[in-house]
Amino acid sequence: MQTWKSWLPLSCAALAAASVCWGGSPFVADVTTSGAGAPPEFTVSEKNLTHFINDLVNAQGQYSAIVGFAYAEKTTVLDVPSAITFTGNAPGTTVTLAIPLIGFTQTFAGATRADVQDQIKTFIKQNGNNVWAQFLKALATRSPAAVTDGNPNAATAAVANSIFQAEGFTPVDEILLEDPTSSPRLSGFGLGFNAGHFTAGDLSGDLADFAIPIRMKLSDMVGLTLNFPFSYLTLSGARVYGAGFNVAVPVRVKIMSAQQPWNWRLTPLLGAAARGSADLGSGAALWQVGISNAVDYRVSPRLILCMVNQLTDFHSIKVNFGGYHFDPQIKQQILKNGLRAVTPLGQRTIGSLFVLETQFLSSAAVKSFTTVGAAVAFRVTTSMNVQLAGNYDTGTSFKSWSLGLSSAWKY
Repeated sequence: MQTWKSWLPLSCAALAAASVCWGGSPFVADVTTSGAGAPPEFTVSEKNLTHFINDLVNAQGQYSAIVGFAYAEKTTVLDVPSAITFTGNAPGTTVTLAIPLIGFTQTFAGATRADVQDQIKTFIKQNGNNVWAQFLKALATRSPAAVTDGNPNAATAAVANSIFQAEGFTPVDEILLEDPTSSPRLSGFGLGFNAGHFTAGDLSGDLADFAIPIRMKLSDMVGLTLNFPFSYLTLSGARVYGAGFNVAVPVRVKIMSAQQPWNWRLTPLLGAAARGSADLGSGAALWQVGISNAVDYRVSPRLILCMVNQLTDFHSIKVNFGGYHFDPQIKQQILKNGLRAVTPLGQRTIGSLFVLETQFLSSAAVKSFTTVGAAVAFRVTTSMNVQLAGNYDTGTSFKSWSLGLSSAWKY
C-alpha cells in the first residue's frame, strides 16, 4: 500500500490544466501508471533537465507516486508537446527513452534504477553529437523559447540584436551635429544596459543584457568597432547565460554635411558568441559574419529619415560542457530591415522612433518578428551623451518589452 507521501504529486495534478500550481514550466510531464492500486494520471513540472530525468528514473521527489508501478510519461519541452517520452517497468530496471521529434528510441536495462540512470547519462555523453544535437536542432524549429536558434531570445537572434544595437542605425551624433560646421567625434567607448520581460508560448521570463562598445577612428572614412555583449535570461525559473565578441569596420561611403543631405555607411562585421543553460541542457557556440547597410536622408533641418538593412550568417561550433560533446548544427541567416525618424527635441535633446522587421531565413519556430521602439538621447557635454530607449517585440507565440539606458564618451 502506498504511503501518503507517494500521493503528494496529485495535490497539484487536479489544478495543472489551469496552471494554478506551476503555470508554464520548461519541462512538464503527464504521467500515467498501471497495475493494481495505481494512482490516477498526474502532472510533474521542473526547470532543470538533469533533476527532471534523475527523479523520474529513480522514482523520487515529484515522481514518488510511480514506485511499484509500470509507467508512461510524455514530456512537454519548452512548449513542444511530447518532445521526449519515457516508459518503464514496475521495478524501474527497464526504461525506454524516445524522442519523437527525431524518430529516436532506445531501451536501457539494468539491475537497479541507478544502473539505468548511469546508462542514460553515458549514452547521452557518448552520442550527444548524434542524438541530443539533432534534438536541439529540431526543437529550434518548433519552440518559441529554444536556447540555440529560431526565436527572438535564441543565441542567433540575441547576437544579431547585439550587433544591430552597435552597428545598425547610424549614431545620431553623425547625422545631427551639434555644430554643423564641425566633424563628428568618431572614436570613443560606451556602456549599455537593457532589461525587460517576455512571453514565449506558455512560458515567460525576464531578460537583461549589457554591452561595452569601443569605437576607433582609422580615418575620416573608416572606423573600427569592438563590441563585448553579455546577457542573462530567466525562463520560468531556468537560467540562460550569454557572451560574445564582435568586430566591425564601418565605412562612410557618403557623408552628410550642411550641403550634403545624404549619409551612407557600409559595415562588414564578424565575431563569435556563446549562449547556454545547464538548467535546460542546451547551448551553442557560434561564429558569425555579416554586413550592415545604413542610408540616412535629411528631409529638413528637423527631420532625418533612416533606413538600415543587416544580414548576419551564423554557424555553430562543437560544445564541450560538463562531459557532454555536441554541435547543435546551427546554420542560420538573419535579416533585419528597419526605418527610423530622427528629430531634435531641444538644443541638446534628440528623439527617434523606429520600426524593425527581423526574419530567420532558415527554419525557425518564430519565422519573423517586429520591433517598434523609441529613444531619447541627451548631450551632457560635447563629448558625452546618454540615451534612454524602449522596445516592444511581437511575433508568432512571442511578445516582449524592454527598457535600456546607455552612455557614450567620444574623443
